Amino acid sequence: HAIHLPIYATGAGTLERLELPEGVAALRAEGAMIQPGKSGRLAGILVHGPTRQAALVRAQVALRSVEVEGVPTNLEKLREVVSSREFWEGKLTEI
Repeated sequence: HAIHLPIYATGAGTLERLELPEGVAALRAEGAMIQPGKSGRLAGILVHGPTRQAALVRAQVALRSVEVEGVPTNLEKLREVVSSREFWEGKLTEI
């Protein structure tokens, strides 16, 4: 089982800090200006496990280690969805 977690800037600003889990590459460098209407994707985390539940646990751990400063992001929404009962029960399949 694999889960992809795309991290996006949801508004404009200067990317002051971007901390990601080990092995995840940033698509934008610190200091980058994020403009409205431009691609705001900062990174994408891909986790996997032998079961959906194992992959979800890894997703939660990975999301807890992400820190972004300077621009608003979808990070809290990702954390909320990955922790929701509906997502764990497979009733919600997309973020």
